[in-house]
Amino acid sequence: MALKLVFARQARRDLDGLLSYIAADDRHAAKAMQQRLDKAVRLLTEKPFMGPSASGLGREDLRRFSVPPYIVFYAATMARLEVVRVLHSSMDLDRPGLLDRRQ
Repeated sequence: MALKLVFARQARRDLDGLLSYIAADDRHAAKAMQQRLDKAVRLLTEKPFMGPSASGLGREDLRRFSVPPYIVFYAATMARLEVVRVLHSSMDLDRPGLLDRRQ
């Protein structure tokens, strides 16, 4: 049974920003990236613990799943999967507050 999918406000901003950035150069590439991310997130709702733990980044409940060149950060419970951030893999992930719940 698939978990309920929820996107944090900042994850929505991340997606809007990255897709707009890609679309400014190539709309088809943006659509393809959106489809890849959608497919990955749907897979995670079915198998939420397949992504490795990212608890070393300051949140014990955090996991990560790579959709190159992006990383989907998420937290899963028995009922829902929350996408917390979608960040480019070249970002400094140790930056304070980057994966904070308050965003």
